[in-house]
Amino acid sequence: MKNTNKATNTGLLAILSCSSRSSLLLRAPLSAAFWQGAPMVCGGAILCWLATRAVTD
Repeated sequence: MKNTNKATNTGLLAILSCSSRSSLLLRAPLSAAFWQGAPMVCGGAILCWLATRAVTD
C-alpha cells in the first residue's frame, strides 16, 4: 500500500492547485460543497487505482 499515498497526494494536489488558481482568477471563494467533494473525488480515484492495478507478489 506504499503507492496509495502517492496516488492520494497526486489526486489531492491536482484538485487543490487547479481549484486554487480558478478561485483566485474568478475571485470566488471555495464553498463547503467543494471541501466535501474533493476528498470524495480523491477517494474514488484511489478505489479505481486499487481495482485496476496489477497485482505483484
